[in-house]
Amino acid sequence: IFGNFVANAIEAQLVPTEETGMETLKLFGDIDAAFTWIFAAELCVNLFANLFLPFIRDPWNWFDSVVVISSVVAFFSEGGGITVLRLLRVLRVFRLFRRLKSLAKIMMAIGASLPAVSNALFLMLLFSMIYAILGVQFFKEVSEEHFTNFGIAIYTCWNMMLIPAKAEAITKGLWVAFDDDWTMGALVFVYVVSLQLVQTFIILKIVMAILLKEFTAADAAIRMQEAAEASLAMATTTSPFAGLLENLLLIPTDRRRTLRIDELFLEMDEDESGTLSYRELRFGVVRIEGVSPPVIIGAEAWSELIVARGFTEIDEEEETVSASGWRSLVKN
Repeated sequence: IFGNFVANAIEAQLVPTEETGMETLKLFGDIDAAFTWIFAAELCVNLFANLFLPFIRDPWNWFDSVVVISSVVAFFSEGGGITVLRLLRVLRVFRLFRRLKSLAKIMMAIGASLPAVSNALFLMLLFSMIYAILGVQFFKEVSEEHFTNFGIAIYTCWNMMLIPAKAEAITKGLWVAFDDDWTMGALVFVYVVSLQLVQTFIILKIVMAILLKEFTAADAAIRMQEAAEASLAMATTTSPFAGLLENLLLIPTDRRRTLRIDELFLEMDEDESGTLSYRELRFGVVRIEGVSPPVIIGAEAWSELIVARGFTEIDEEEETVSASGWRSLVKN
């Protein structure tokens, strides 16, 4: 993947054409074809290895499919529209995020934080539009380069917000244009300073603060989910509920796994007492569908692995498992 990205960067630097050299142009064409078929073969192997639902449930597989299919179509086609498809070759580097877990976690955290940032971004866009409209109304006649119409004006506002040197140059240009009109010069001052204060020092800082907060929260949630999955995976090697744990690991989130564990408890609680007796647990776990190998709880397992480890409580002189005890028993 990285080699393909480096090849694209070198090609963009050299910009080979028929005039500059057919050999170089053919070389990069062969390199692109090789990478295209390598990625296509990898996608086919992935598809057949994860038939069918596991493949389509992974968003990265959708991304890989779009990039690979567009590359193959561009390889066999010619025309102006195909140039756009060929530009998607550059996106192949994003497949690194799938291979490197640290990068994938960053992308997942950013994606999870974007909804919370959207409101602040909309507020920033709204203020930019207001200042763009004001800029066209006040400065169109003296600065057509920067305030000709709404589109150019909003681009100018973003430049002034993000590039201090650009803001300084535009401000000086407006002052020179209004050299004989001190009221318009004062208006330029108020316009630029308020734009910088509102957009750069208030709203942009709010956006960054929200993004950082949500990114941190999303990263913590991802880490907690990974820890829960690792804990469950480790438990499958030591727990008598190994088959059940493997079945629960197919459930994508810890919250949904916990809900499923609670549902199983209610299904096994035949007398609706809120606790499970040895008989209810022994025969209840055997009836759980989709568990292989089935869970077998004999008298010895009940005594040594459940009672001795403190997962039971005394209920009318009988050892029983409560709902919280059942949850801890399955997870530990």
